[in-house]
This record gives sequence, C-alpha cells and structure tokens, in this order.
Amino acid sequence: MIGMIVRLNVKEGKSAEFERVFTMEAQSVRTNELGNHLYELFKSRIQPPAASCSARTI
Repeated sequence: MIGMIVRLNVKEGKSAEFERVFTMEAQSVRTNELGNHLYELFKSRIQPPAASCSARTI
C-alpha cells in the first residue's frame, strides 16, 4: 500500500474554487484509478488557507 499526505497552500480568495475543482477531480480519481482507497481534502484550522490532500492506493 502506498500512502501520502501533501500540504497545499491555496491562494487567498480561491478556497471555494479550489474545493470545487478538487471535489470533481477526487471523484474522478476514486472512480478511475485502480486500487485507490482514499483521496480526500482536509482544511487546516491553524493556517488557513492551507489544505492537505491524503491518498492511499494498493
């Protein structure tokens, strides 16, 4: 199993657009990438507008 957490810095004022696009792409990854078990976005409460992407694949 391969797992990763990626920290992203989202431009100020672009959070809503980023979340919308990420949600669409995440659905595509979960549907089309064989072995994908997790592809999610987590928002930082401490350092907004930072976000983390977590993925897990066999």
